[in-house]
Amino acid sequence: MPAIPLPQFPPDFRPRCHKCSSTNLNFVFTRHLWIWNQSEVKYNCCMCGIVGYGDSVVIARFTDQLVAWQKEKLAKEEARVLEEASLKAQAEMQRLAAEQALLKAKEDAMKLMTKLERRRAIDNAYRVKRREAAKLAAASGIDILTPEQKAVIEEKRAAMRERKRADDRAYKARIRAAEKARAAEKERKEAEVAASTAQAAAEAKLKMKCAWKNCDNPHTETSKYCSRTCSNRSAYLSARQRKAAQSAV
Repeated sequence: MPAIPLPQFPPDFRPRCHKCSSTNLNFVFTRHLWIWNQSEVKYNCCMCGIVGYGDSVVIARFTDQLVAWQKEKLAKEEARVLEEASLKAQAEMQRLAAEQALLKAKEDAMKLMTKLERRRAIDNAYRVKRREAAKLAAASGIDILTPEQKAVIEEKRAAMRERKRADDRAYKARIRAAEKARAAEKERKEAEVAASTAQAAAEAKLKMKCAWKNCDNPHTETSKYCSRTCSNRSAYLSARQRKAAQSAV
């Protein structure tokens, strides 16, 4: 079995050989060498062939690796928690900013509508008063308005109509500009999310790459190599380098 069958070592801990750093270790229970009614743990490396017997030997050889593995696992967990907290804070800030922008847009729209409604109310009151005066003049048969007054009234009507058209055009232009700004902001956020996702995928792919220098395949869950072939190549290269260093000395 690849895991150490002792209560001090968790099942997901995968030790490495203390001699060749290989993960191809096998742990089994075997009969004690000189106490025949007892069993002990035996381990052997399938790469370099080293063998060890006894709980004390296993604990002494692999406790340091267990401590380093636990520290690394704790650091990864802390980094994951910090990253999740940062993403949550960023999402909350974006949500608050979007809510504030929406509230501001609604307030601006209400102010504009209030201004337009006030002008329309004044115009309606003026039209009602003018119709009443016209009805009174028609009933009495007397034209109470001179040509100069009629010209002034027509001029005021034309100016009022033009002002209303200008207000409507300005309001529609503001609405279109706000919609374009929201669409541009949405596209920018989507582009940022896509870029960050692509970068995270590239980083994850780079982290998952096989440790052998001439291999681009992703490594397995239990090893830093993609296959036994790459692991053997790395072990053979390390052995040749050690042999060359020893011969040089």
